[in-house]
Amino acid sequence: LTLGKPKLVSVLPSEGFAEDEVLRLAASLEKGSEHPLAAAIVAGAVARGLEVPANTEFASHTGRGVTGTVSGRGVGLGNLALMQQ
Repeated sequence: LTLGKPKLVSVLPSEGFAEDEVLRLAASLEKGSEHPLAAAIVAGAVARGLEVPANTEFASHTGRGVTGTVSGRGVGLGNLALMQQ
């Protein structure tokens, strides 16, 4: 049987970005999201012992992703359309 519950398996950051920092920022944004994968990202960060600070200015962009501010830094998590915005 399967549980139908997503689980974070790996993080593949772009060159120049640290894996833990990318996951920490993503988890901070996802704390405010209702997306089915959000809980898996947050749980993955917590399992690695990462601090997951609160975000501000959270916005959900339907079909594209989420944006917000984490530790004074603008952060976006989503698809190419959101990144090009």
